[in-house]
Amino acid sequence: MASPEEEYDTSWVSDLKQVLLSECKVDSIRKVCRGKPVPDTLRAEIWQICLDINPKNEEPWDEIFDLPEQPIIRKDCQSLVDRLGNEEEDKVSVLCDIESVITRYCRQSGYDYDSNWVHLLEPLLALRLPKTKLYSYFCSIHTRFLPKNCAKESSPFHLLRLLLLYHEPELCSFLDTKKITPEAYAESWFGSLFSSTCCLKVIQNMWDIYFQAGDPFLVFYLALVIVINAKEQLLEMRDADKKSIIEELSSMPCRLEAEDVEDFCTVAFHYISCTPPSYTKECHLIIFEGKPPADDGALLSQALCLPVSVHDLVSRNNTKEDRNIKYFVVDCRPANQYNSGHLSTAFHLDASLMLREPAAFGTAVEALFAAKKQANVVGSVAAGEHICFMGSGREEEDLYVHMVVASFLQKHQHYISLSQGGYEALHKITPSSDINVVLASHCMKSCLVCVSQNQNTVNGETHEKEVSIFDQLATVVKSRSNIVKERLVEYITNPQTEEARHVSSNDRLGKRYRGMAPVFSIGDDEDPDRYTESDEDSSFEEVNIQTWLKKPGVIGTFGCEEIRDIHLRYPGHLIVTETHLYILRTNRQKKGYAHIVAAHPLTSIVKITSKRKCPEWITFAYGLMLLEQAKLFHKQMCLSTSCDYSKGWLRNFKNHHGIRQLPMCGERGSADHKFSDEFTEIVKGENLTPDEIYNANETSSFWCYLPNKSMYVADAKVPSGMKYTKDRLMVFACTNASGMHKLNLLVFGKYATNRHIEDDGIVVQSRDHLFIPKAGDATSLIKYRIYAIGEQSSER
Repeated sequence: MASPEEEYDTSWVSDLKQVLLSECKVDSIRKVCRGKPVPDTLRAEIWQICLDINPKNEEPWDEIFDLPEQPIIRKDCQSLVDRLGNEEEDKVSVLCDIESVITRYCRQSGYDYDSNWVHLLEPLLALRLPKTKLYSYFCSIHTRFLPKNCAKESSPFHLLRLLLLYHEPELCSFLDTKKITPEAYAESWFGSLFSSTCCLKVIQNMWDIYFQAGDPFLVFYLALVIVINAKEQLLEMRDADKKSIIEELSSMPCRLEAEDVEDFCTVAFHYISCTPPSYTKECHLIIFEGKPPADDGALLSQALCLPVSVHDLVSRNNTKEDRNIKYFVVDCRPANQYNSGHLSTAFHLDASLMLREPAAFGTAVEALFAAKKQANVVGSVAAGEHICFMGSGREEEDLYVHMVVASFLQKHQHYISLSQGGYEALHKITPSSDINVVLASHCMKSCLVCVSQNQNTVNGETHEKEVSIFDQLATVVKSRSNIVKERLVEYITNPQTEEARHVSSNDRLGKRYRGMAPVFSIGDDEDPDRYTESDEDSSFEEVNIQTWLKKPGVIGTFGCEEIRDIHLRYPGHLIVTETHLYILRTNRQKKGYAHIVAAHPLTSIVKITSKRKCPEWITFAYGLMLLEQAKLFHKQMCLSTSCDYSKGWLRNFKNHHGIRQLPMCGERGSADHKFSDEFTEIVKGENLTPDEIYNANETSSFWCYLPNKSMYVADAKVPSGMKYTKDRLMVFACTNASGMHKLNLLVFGKYATNRHIEDDGIVVQSRDHLFIPKAGDATSLIKYRIYAIGEQSSER
């Protein structure tokens, strides 16, 4: 705001006239005017310099009025001329000039006519410019300062709402509740740069400052100031209808006086200085050039809050200069990811706590505000009033981050933003030489971005080592060769149904029988790997590649191509665990994700081959023992006819002889379905909490494995009277539904004293042990254990 001395000081006008005598630039005008309205006599010349208009560039003018919307243009132009009140002899020439300018601009620019254009020309007509200059002024203003595509739900209105949400979330929430979007009241503001709602003198003063600044986004902050200044008045209209609020808000610019414009623009500049500037680079192409990129919707219309570039985070927080904007960065990734690398000034807030442990999340939020306040008091590098949330950059994980941001906005917290691309984008823009300076606690082995980059290197983007994939697979498989060989021999010599097991919480295969042979019936095709393109997305589970590569039990991972046909190939990964071989097919539409298309037990792999001419082409043969046996019989019987013994042959053989596969056993019949409903009623009736509900189950019996055959010398006698060993044990596990109370594992065995359980060098010492003289006593002991649990729960 100008001081009284400056208000009556006109010496700067003389300086301005002196500057205009030379070929000055807009910077010289800014230094002299310092954001003040200019005298009427100098306005045309100053606007010409600010708008960068070259009077020499005048093209030939045609007077062809043949646009489809020409009648509408002429009608609007006539309304403007009648409103101006010119002399009768001047009305015709003014009308022709206005219509000619609009018609020519429509034809040359390709834009459709907008009724706001006649309002945009009104302040220019006051300058009394010739028609050619009038066109040049209008063309420059429309090109540089007018938001394009101001249709319903377009980008300019999304941006205005995001700015309002950033500075006044309470008012934004109120308007959202009333379903009042910015286009309802700001369409004419943007389309005419306020000339349709303000008087001529106000517009002239406003455009003086606007063109001096040269910032096209100033119109958004002028609109923002108008809305924010009406906050108290609008909030008092909570009981008013939507139409009344829109009319009140739309008429706000009409109350501006010419003397208020300078202060009005000063407040707008203040809001500019308090707003993250990085969005302007992203939005300029969308809003002022009318050429929205492919991610227009994702940038503005679908933005939860104002987006901030990671470049801005690093540059503003790593400087000693005093700036109006400094960010208090909140890293919302899980703790393990945060500990593997984070922005050195970031505060950690695990977003998943909001759902898992709401009380702990509330405590963490209180700690966040306390740390923010303390950092501002001591002047820490991490200090900042503007809170910027950072996620991982992966859509699946950032859903939790969006929930946290929404909770802060719901509490009407000012200056809330979200970093674009999250930690992944931050990692990518940081040079490798500065990675340990910008990022704290960075660990390449556990950082998911580094692991992903290394995996891409393995997949062939940068071939550092020319190692045959077949040799790599052979190394991994050979490391488990003894175990696999024993299991395979046992499977062939003593075929039996695989022992049923309980579902584990670690299972992540989606459909339980994907990649396995049919269990309950035999259809027309038993190929366990068969699938079609149509059901690819629906039938295969989608997983995060990096998560699977780091799963416990993985002993080898290989980038590869899955070949279904000579013309049909899919990039993917082979993952070898201690028990299974998994095939992951890369999801080309979603970076970093893949589908599990097959999961084969290692014991089912009967052959791994590669072509001599193409050693990288590897074929896996899985345990179709019937086909292998048929080929063996063919050789033994010395049959002269040839047969491939394919899967189709096996299918026809089974159909011809009526061979079917039926379930031999199951637990469906033993399930107590009625008790499920009864238990639900008990929980409701007793008002039980998850801490008071326990789940217990026993494992199958683990039998002591001893050989039943041995080697003897020729004259030795076979021992008699020795029974098969029946030593066995069973483990009983129990925990409550909240997971806060886990009981010690209870081991049932035939020995009266506690013993060690040792497997592959790992020793497990159970703290609880019960002696079972006979197998039938286990039931009573389990009941005793459950009663003991109840007593412990009562004490707790």
